[in-house]
Amino acid sequence: MTADTVRTTGRYAFRDFVIDGVASSGDNEPDKGEARIFVDSTADVLALLELNQATGGAVFTTKAQADANLNYDAFTLAQVVADTALLNGIYQKQGASGAGSWLKISDGGLGAILNRLTVLEATNVVECVSTGGTPGSVYQANPSTATVSAYSRSQLYVFPFGSENTIATPTFKVGSLAALPIYDADSNLLQVGDLKANFAVLLRYNPNFGGIWNVVAGRRNTLPVAFLTATGATTANAIVTTADATYPALSQNRLMIYTHQGARNTVAGPTLQVGATAAKPLCTPDGVAIGIGRMIAGMSYIFEYVNSSGGFWRLLSPLAPDPNQRRSIRVSDLDTGTADAFNGQSSIPELFYSNTTRYLFTPVKGPNTIAGVTFKVDALAALQIYDEPRGDLVAPGRIQAGVTYELDYIPSFGGYWMIRSPKLLPRSTSEVLRAQQSADAMGRSLRNLYRASSAFTGIVRTQIYEELFDAAPSVDGFRVAHGTGPNVAATYDTLVWNAADGGYGSAVFSASAGFLAWWDWNHVYPGPGFLNLFMVVGSGGGGGGLPLPIISDCRNLKITMRLRVLGLTLPNGSRLVFHIQTVDKSVDLGGTGKAFNLVYLDTILDEALSAPTAARKDAGFGLGFPPQVATITDSGEVEIIIYTVPDDAWWLLLGGSIGRADTYRPATADYALNRPLANMQIQILHPQQPDPQVPPPNRPVGELRISYLKIEKPV
Repeated sequence: MTADTVRTTGRYAFRDFVIDGVASSGDNEPDKGEARIFVDSTADVLALLELNQATGGAVFTTKAQADANLNYDAFTLAQVVADTALLNGIYQKQGASGAGSWLKISDGGLGAILNRLTVLEATNVVECVSTGGTPGSVYQANPSTATVSAYSRSQLYVFPFGSENTIATPTFKVGSLAALPIYDADSNLLQVGDLKANFAVLLRYNPNFGGIWNVVAGRRNTLPVAFLTATGATTANAIVTTADATYPALSQNRLMIYTHQGARNTVAGPTLQVGATAAKPLCTPDGVAIGIGRMIAGMSYIFEYVNSSGGFWRLLSPLAPDPNQRRSIRVSDLDTGTADAFNGQSSIPELFYSNTTRYLFTPVKGPNTIAGVTFKVDALAALQIYDEPRGDLVAPGRIQAGVTYELDYIPSFGGYWMIRSPKLLPRSTSEVLRAQQSADAMGRSLRNLYRASSAFTGIVRTQIYEELFDAAPSVDGFRVAHGTGPNVAATYDTLVWNAADGGYGSAVFSASAGFLAWWDWNHVYPGPGFLNLFMVVGSGGGGGGLPLPIISDCRNLKITMRLRVLGLTLPNGSRLVFHIQTVDKSVDLGGTGKAFNLVYLDTILDEALSAPTAARKDAGFGLGFPPQVATITDSGEVEIIIYTVPDDAWWLLLGGSIGRADTYRPATADYALNRPLANMQIQILHPQQPDPQVPPPNRPVGELRISYLKIEKPV
């Protein structure tokens, strides 16, 4: 039996052609998901055998005999062999020795066990309704909720047979697809009468032996299957149903088929009630409450009632996607779409988009003519396509006919697509790094030319602000942003004043509650996906939150700071920088204005406060190369001078994040700096994340001290 199972799954995973045995369907590239089924099927059999051997499995004549003998460790396997057909089968011990209960996991036979376990691998369930045939031998059906273009191992088919089978090889077909013979779970011939009249049966397609059906449940002497129908009392978090005649009462060891009719659940562990029975929570196979949003309207689910821990419904299929396993599906380009609004069809109809699936799409139309291109799969919503690494809408001409695109679904902001391949940038790390180094070198060259010109050297300035931090009130208005974020508002804490060394203000990021670096996710590449505000000081001409003077034109300021960092650890690819924000009153909305956010490129603060390595110096913004963590133990006090030169080579203008209400206009440095000052900041910029709503895995930690700040402006 073990060899048959391994042979079946292995031959399918590593078959020669896309359609087994059909050369014209093209060469088959092994699919990792199918290979995992092969490996898992082997592991399942071995685990069952090893577990039974290790735990001293038992054989009981009746279920009552098993219930009277609970002196077995948890997970011990036992078999009931001479009770009623409903009670015979394989059981697993639940709970410690001397307590707990026996949980039925199969009706017997390793083939039945494996088919029972493969319910967990199915991605969706197809309910079928009869369209005729020959009673007892030929059964025909159509799907009731979805179009089936090809049989698939990842789908389970549920069909209430209208008559008992009168032959050992009855056939079943769906829609216009081929009629295939029905076998038992072990691929053996059925017995006459195994398929009972008006009894729902769960079938799984087996591509071997020329294509057959295996009965997973519902056959005579196997677990019965029942359909649940939602009533008008159903809500998102409390499902109320009635059952068909095959399910007379709440009991264990029955499979329940339910197609959800309500909205997505908004709490973990929504309840399911059948008829007048008590409502019980919906749980994962491990007995943990299912997560928020797992119940999706129009999707069919398989449940099993478990009569332990107060009773709960075990969700067998479909399981929540494993974030560590990504499957790929191919999507064909339908004629109903255009080069700017693509309609795709998958080989297996998708019931919902998944961020653990990579969609492989080869358009036959193209190129696109607009930036807001949309793409949809099957009957799901059309979503816009964005590009790496900037996170911009794809440019006209980006989507070309005949090119295969790898698309990832990102669920944030209502959902959108991100092109993972082919990329706009060169694909190798070395090429990207060389391109960034070249851009950095060009920027330095342009800044040096400007620095040597009279536009820079000929400026006469006068002092308009100076802070010595020699008294406690001096830190008024100098703040650090703490908080969990990104969806929780920041807490802006005033810097802590210390009299040592002549006085300074201190900002601390740590892992302690109340001192976490808050995630600001307003921006995307170019620049960061997220940033942390280490120090913010506003302009208003007074104390409190706005101690800096009112400055109507921020061009050619000279800003002198004395900074010191201690125990500063910057996560991979992040940079410590100076940032200035101005307000464009010409597009003022409601008196608030639109902000320009400029990051200073001529002096990167983490370089100025440490002995820079060539690798970190050339890491650039937003790319995160190389992956390293930079720690500055104690920089000592360092004087840093910032010149707000109105030239694009000196600044990085941050854009706005996908889906955020905040918008940031593109502009030249000269235009953005010729505006009133809003605030100055010392920030930590992070590389762009694949999902702009999910922050980087690590936060910065460390202390920033400021002991002097002076601002001079042109006379």
